[in-house]
Amino acid sequence: DVDRVTVYRDLAEVRRIQASEGVERALVSLKEAIGLGPECGLFVSADRLPEPTRMPCRSEVVAAALARRGELIQAGAFAQLACLEIDAQRATLRLRAETFAIAADIHAIAVPPDVRNGEYRPGGIPPEMPAMLVGSQTQRIDHAHWLSLRAAAVADKTRNLIVLAVEDAFLRWEEASLKAAVARKAADRGEKLAENLSKDFAGGAKVRVEDVISAQVLAAQGRAQYFEFLHQQILALADLERMTAGGFCAGLTAALPPTSSKTEPNKDDKNNGAAPGVTRSRYVEIPR
Repeated sequence: DVDRVTVYRDLAEVRRIQASEGVERALVSLKEAIGLGPECGLFVSADRLPEPTRMPCRSEVVAAALARRGELIQAGAFAQLACLEIDAQRATLRLRAETFAIAADIHAIAVPPDVRNGEYRPGGIPPEMPAMLVGSQTQRIDHAHWLSLRAAAVADKTRNLIVLAVEDAFLRWEEASLKAAVARKAADRGEKLAENLSKDFAGGAKVRVEDVISAQVLAAQGRAQYFEFLHQQILALADLERMTAGGFCAGLTAALPPTSSKTEPNKDDKNNGAAPGVTRSRYVEIPR
């Protein structure tokens, strides 16, 4: 029994080391993602996982994403410009005519590639518009017409990909919510069983110590499974908030208080190199 418990303890220590190192890597990645330099620290409030109470509606989150996503607005504007390009080519008789693409880089935003290695993630259609069309007026108009049809297909594909991503996040949230509810009941029953067996063992009842340990391990596994499903539920809600560009509020954290626009003179300007009247913050605290 002592050897078995020692093995369990060593395995738990391995997982603890993995978790602590994962926290450090996540903080480093988060600091880079939000634009903090290496001289600035990042502190996340240590708290329990919030239990979400928001219930997203599938049709509402899809509508919010279609109304607020910048990719769809850009694709629609590109399709409108491609339609206007037909009239622009009709207005000249030259054999070479410039297009609106000569003044902008239409490939500045990368299109996500297609992924099918066990996970289906369709890619988008890249826009196409040359900087100059060559040929007679009829040839240039026909070419601009086909480019306009492609631009319309780009807008439709962008819309479909946004809807697919939002619906996938909603279904992940729905699945995690159902699993979390069942896992929570199982964890509560497991903890109650372990508590009753512990009381019976302490009271001198005919209960083996192996049964008590097994019940405690079962309760811990049930609680860990519940936290895993709760974590998946929180991630799905955060994805919905991101994919709808803030149209859906997950309510995972409280709103940050407004910051004052006034600046106080920094007493340590000479030591830390900050400009006069600007306070350099070395640690940024964010809620979980």
